[in-house]
Order: sequence, then C-alpha cells, then structure tokens
Amino acid sequence: MARNPKNTRMCAGCRTRYDKSQLVRVARSADGIKLTKASDHTSGRSVYICHSLNCLSSAIKRKSFARSFKCEIEPELYTVLEEYIKSSDRSDNA
Repeated sequence: MARNPKNTRMCAGCRTRYDKSQLVRVARSADGIKLTKASDHTSGRSVYICHSLNCLSSAIKRKSFARSFKCEIEPELYTVLEEYIKSSDRSDNA
C-alpha cells in the first residue's frame, strides 16, 4: 500500500490503489497518447496501470483508457503496453 495518500493512484484494471511509482503511466497530451514513467511531470490526462497483463486486459475490456481520455484508442498502444509490461516483468524476476 502507499506510504502517502497524496502519492496514490488507482490502477485502471484492478482498481486497487498503489503508490504511483509502482504503476505504469499512460498520458495524453497535445503530442498524443504515450507511455511515460510515473515520475515524469508532464502535463496532460493520465491513466495508471499495474505491471500485470491481467490488469491490462481488464482495463481494455472495460474501455478504461478510451473513457478516461475521451477518445478512441489505437490498438498499437495496447501492443506497446503489453510489450512493456512483459519486459518489465522479466526484469523484476531476474
């Protein structure tokens, strides 16, 4: 659980609160939608997700990204997110 309620964010998949440093941040800005580090201080609307493929598939099913960003999401974003989560999962187990 998070150490400070101010730094907590909710996962779009499992809807559990975590410290924002433990989540993957997907941000929408004038440049478009992109994957960023949770510690980046870029402006724009953000959605956070756990480092779990189950949470990602749940968020996709519930259309959490499209609802939060108020726009259609390109399937390539989901592919990039899936690859990022897979690669981060391998580095955590090493």
